[in-house]
Amino acid sequence: MSLYRSLACAFAIVALLGAAPAGWLGRPPAFPRYRDNTPPGLQIRSITPERPPAPPSIPPAAPKPPRVNPAGLVTGAAPEVRAAPVAGPPVLVDLLARVPRPFYWRDEAEPGDLVTWAHEATHGMTSVVSGGGYGLYLLDGRAVVFKRHPRVTIGQVAAMIPAGERGEVFDLYLVRQRVDWDREPLYLLDEWNAYVHGTIARRQTGQADRQETERYASEMARYCGWLVKAVERFDPTYPEIDQLRGFVEWQSQRFDAIVAGGKFVLR
Repeated sequence: MSLYRSLACAFAIVALLGAAPAGWLGRPPAFPRYRDNTPPGLQIRSITPERPPAPPSIPPAAPKPPRVNPAGLVTGAAPEVRAAPVAGPPVLVDLLARVPRPFYWRDEAEPGDLVTWAHEATHGMTSVVSGGGYGLYLLDGRAVVFKRHPRVTIGQVAAMIPAGERGEVFDLYLVRQRVDWDREPLYLLDEWNAYVHGTIARRQTGQADRQETERYASEMARYCGWLVKAVERFDPTYPEIDQLRGFVEWQSQRFDAIVAGGKFVLR
């Protein structure tokens, strides 16, 4: 090869190397710098894709409301039909303004016995508020009325009561009165209610005697508690069992408040 041709080949190689990309020589290729062509004053904000709306939350189930009037008290069941014919404790005035023949219920042997008068007048109001069922008058025009008696006898109630819980009036109301009332066990509630009203009369008059009316009311409260248990055992489908439970609880609290010396309010 001539010198001329050797030089020509060398120049050709150098020319080729000068035109080759920089990466061929081990250096990173040069890239053009980014040009910001944003017009002055224009702000570019990144766009975030919108999230789909969250499904509506299901509110928790509302709690069951508390029982209202579990005893089944009815207001306005017995309006006044006259002014009370005599002055006396408020409980007696309330009764005598409503009961038929108010003096019929007074003990003629002891006409000044206001406790007995309140007790007996309460029995008189039972027929006033009963209608076609069995009612109990609870003062201030209120009453509770059961549509029917449970299918339980007073004899069944008596048999459930332990000997240790049988008091002074057990024989009278749960043995001897079965002749007339055995298949009408709500009669026990009526006697209890009469003793409660007698207790109120005693407290309102401030009598020191007649403590027995309070003892008997407390005793009848026990027997009415056993009445509820008898119904639960022998007539568990009695449609008014909840009302019966509610009334016994309400009357017990009412009596306890009276005996505790709290201020008794008719309503």
